[in-house]
Amino acid sequence: MKLKPDPIRTFFSYLILGICTSGAFYLTLGYPYNPFRPLHIILLTIPTIIALGFAIYALKMNYFLIEKKRIVFHRGKKELFYYYSEIIYIDDDYSRHHKSVRFYTNKGDERFLPLDKERLVYKRMGEECNHLLSFEDLKKRFPKAKF
Repeated sequence: MKLKPDPIRTFFSYLILGICTSGAFYLTLGYPYNPFRPLHIILLTIPTIIALGFAIYALKMNYFLIEKKRIVFHRGKKELFYYYSEIIYIDDDYSRHHKSVRFYTNKGDERFLPLDKERLVYKRMGEECNHLLSFEDLKKRFPKAKF
């Protein structure tokens, strides 16, 4: 089954990135110059337009494939494979509040996946990962990891 991450959240995250970049360029390169010049307009619009281009690219190229034994996340041209057998902990509180799934693999790696609108990725991971550890067991198994 092919799912797309939440398009509204993806679009607004890139829009915020573009606005912050525009502000940084303006404050770095254009602020001390008075009066307002065409350079200022360029410094404010070009980074925002570039970020919106990246947002459109991300909306078209990012998607999930939910398979029997794994979740495949296509991120641009990359494919990230997450096997259900390698997932040992899913942070439910974080996943509910931040609209992205936070989980740990059997190597102690922390991973994040953006949620789709119906949260099917999160539900499927909860169903298929039947060997999950408690948080205390995870801390014992990986004492050097930051949680």
